[in-house]
Amino acid sequence: MNKRVDIEFLSDRWTPGGFEYREKGILFENGKVLAVDDIGGINIYELVELKGDSLAVVAEGSEIDYDRDLLINLILGGK
Repeated sequence: MNKRVDIEFLSDRWTPGGFEYREKGILFENGKVLAVDDIGGINIYELVELKGDSLAVVAEGSEIDYDRDLLINLILGGK
């Protein structure tokens, strides 16, 4: 089942110690995570780890190259 999650980024390059940057998004059953930033930008990542029930961890800088078909297929429940 797809679910709404907060997204935490693994990064040692741009986040100062103690700073938490999170985005909102959707975790899909196939392990893909659709992340939406504060200005509406969209990226797709592979899930690294799920913390608790609603915090998805992804690796910063590892966005999946996608096209419109991948995005549409995720939304429609495809692979």
